[in-house]
Amino acid sequence: MAINTSKVVTGGIVAGVVLTAIDFIANMFLLGERMTAEANAFKEGLGDAMAAMSGSQIAGFVRMNLVLWLVNLILATMAGAMMYSEDSAAG
Repeated sequence: MAINTSKVVTGGIVAGVVLTAIDFIANMFLLGERMTAEANAFKEGLGDAMAAMSGSQIAGFVRMNLVLWLVNLILATMAGAMMYSEDSAAG
């Protein structure tokens, strides 16, 4: 049976949107004040600087996160392909 690629991609995008929304709600509303206070306790003004990040800084972090995710995906795929290739099979 063939894999329905469009459903896999759609499911991945939907999962990413849902997890991003949950992460945003948790970090902004549920844990925001605590994280700011703990960052300020670590270094004075750090939490306030993090809370005042601009949209371009946030976009940069999101882009870097996607790049690192893609690198991880490629490396995991290569490792899986090497593990299950016929040349490395024992016997």
